[in-house]
Amino acid sequence: EFKVGDGAITGEAAYYQYTEDYTYPTTAVPVKSAFYVLGSYLTGPVGPGRLQPLVRFQSLPDPGWNIVDVNLTYVVKGYDFRVALNYQRTKTASPDANNALQLGVQLQK
Repeated sequence: EFKVGDGAITGEAAYYQYTEDYTYPTTAVPVKSAFYVLGSYLTGPVGPGRLQPLVRFQSLPDPGWNIVDVNLTYVVKGYDFRVALNYQRTKTASPDANNALQLGVQLQK
């Protein structure tokens, strides 16, 4: 995470290597590795909060599954109050991709 002007850029990545075949819980597909990369930018103030666009790509290369998330969050008070809109596209072994639109609100104290 790096401060840029009034905002911040965040990057994250992970790689998973399984020494024994791991079978995905809802299918019989063995998985040998997985990875994801994520990038986001927290803007300077926009009204009482800040905007945070985010893109994440997740992959299970062995069975050829991919998930792409495109998210826009309005952060009003850190983790105490935020609203997020997320589009997710999931491609598995099926010839059709699954699309989802999610709206979330986080309130905590």
